[in-house]
Amino acid sequence: MEAPAASRVSFRLFQGTGAARTGFFFMLLLLLILGAARAESGMESWAGLQNAINEADTGNTITLTGNVTAGESDTALIIPKGKTITIDLNGFTIDRK
Repeated sequence: MEAPAASRVSFRLFQGTGAARTGFFFMLLLLLILGAARAESGMESWAGLQNAINEADTGNTITLTGNVTAGESDTALIIPKGKTITIDLNGFTIDRK
């Protein structure tokens, strides 16, 4: 009896040389790390949002994960000259009372 197609593909994937298997797992790990980094870019605090802005590279998107409201001691949010980023409000707000 023949195994289902998905089983055949998985089996063949791991039949490669040690270097091929190592390369596959390295790429998988890299994708997981990049996915986690993107998930951690969400912000809920004023200071966290400013830190994300400071650390973002041009072209990055920062996604809010909650409403962000400045406290009495919070300064203005500053986007450095020459940096272009997107802030995805994701249905939330940025408020300076």
